[in-house]
Amino acid sequence: MEKKNKIIAGLAIGAVVLAIASGAARCSMTQPSESAPQSSDAAAEAQQQEAQTAGDSPAADPDLSLIENTEWQSGDGKSTLTVMPGVLIEKSETGESLLYYEASDIIETDSGITANLSVSKEKGGKETQAALAVTKGNGQMTLACDALATDYSMKTGESSIALAGVDENLTGLYGRESGDFAAAISKWASAKSPYATKATWTKEVWIDYGSGSKVTTFVLDDGARSVVSVTLSANGELVGS
Repeated sequence: MEKKNKIIAGLAIGAVVLAIASGAARCSMTQPSESAPQSSDAAAEAQQQEAQTAGDSPAADPDLSLIENTEWQSGDGKSTLTVMPGVLIEKSETGESLLYYEASDIIETDSGITANLSVSKEKGGKETQAALAVTKGNGQMTLACDALATDYSMKTGESSIALAGVDENLTGLYGRESGDFAAAISKWASAKSPYATKATWTKEVWIDYGSGSKVTTFVLDDGARSVVSVTLSANGELVGS
């Protein structure tokens, strides 16, 4: 009997020791680590720092997209310049000349663009360096380049385009008035060919029966004979491009 009591007492003491050890282990497990945020304020601060870091991501490199696919006119109105990606096309009373270019050191600000051009008269030919400067102001942009015969300008106000050749075949098919086409073309020309005054319908229409859209084209009276596509989308929007 005495031996049995000693065994029971020993088991009780062991249970107490295990309980104490278990409690100590639980305490150590629930202590906050030094690297974990100590409060909701700390978490908010960490999120703010991440947002600031994301906001510091570098912006896209500047390019010449602002002046690409545009037409310019000389001060005397006798010459035009068409700026295409990689090529400058000058037209005057004496003929047409092409300059192939690659741009570098492009800087774009609210007042305009500056860049260095490597230009050649033949694609892949001998290159020379020329400075390009585009300035904005007074309702127009002015373009100057050492490699061009003269300076050029382009209006930045809204163009007003008159239509030629439009008839009921087009307006009936589209379900729109001729003024709707003029408005869509004028909006496009204001940014790309502001000196154009007339758009002639090509008498062609492409219909996508899958999407329900329709596309037709007009030729402008600018020096480049620019072609404008007018699309009637499935949602009824008329857009020039």
